[in-house]
Amino acid sequence: MNTRNTNNDANTTNDMTNDSSIAHDTSNNTLPHHLGVVGTVARFKPLHKGHAVLLESLCERSSHVYIGIGSSNKYDVRNPFTARESKEMIDLILQPRYNNYSLLEVPDVGNGPKWRELILGKFGTLDHFVIVNDYVADLLKNDYTLIPSVRLIPEEKKFPVTATMVRTAIARGEPWEHFVPESIVTYLNELKEQEDKRQETLVDRFVREFGLATLAQTTQEMLYGKPTERERCQPSATTK
Repeated sequence: MNTRNTNNDANTTNDMTNDSSIAHDTSNNTLPHHLGVVGTVARFKPLHKGHAVLLESLCERSSHVYIGIGSSNKYDVRNPFTARESKEMIDLILQPRYNNYSLLEVPDVGNGPKWRELILGKFGTLDHFVIVNDYVADLLKNDYTLIPSVRLIPEEKKFPVTATMVRTAIARGEPWEHFVPESIVTYLNELKEQEDKRQETLVDRFVREFGLATLAQTTQEMLYGKPTERERCQPSATTK
């Protein structure tokens, strides 16, 4: 795993990525097997089986993959794992087999156009950019050759899951382990020293800090709907 150096700093913004590893496929073009240098952004909060299949496919088919950790400057109910923890989860999945990837932190910056500028500065020239939602596609359509992530996942490996589903199951005390790779289950259940020096698993920390807020958010979204990515990126936007 490598880290690309950049001189770009960014301010806080709303999330520009999607919990899902599958975006709507609107293209009929045939994809080349070898994709060259590729970029993508997701939050990995936590990394689930859909993420894992996509990342492995990207590493298999690319000369190099730049993986952006979205919302890297956020620690809240939608981002209850740090950027470092997301990186560690990605490495657990990819390092045993691949070394052709780099991890980039992609903070929220307040609006779509500024986020686009940040992406162009951090990722530079690419052969393809893999998208996970339609708003990101709209922002980057004139800059990169875009591929919906669903097109890179073999039909037999598609797994209907989002990180929201994982977090909600954990918050409810329901089984969640089947949503994530085995190595990530182990990682989330390991005792770790937290910033306050307490020994705690990441699952227990999540439940303690964000469990009730996650359940409240889930109920709110069931009643009023989930904000779109376009709505989230507006500085004044709030959840209904």
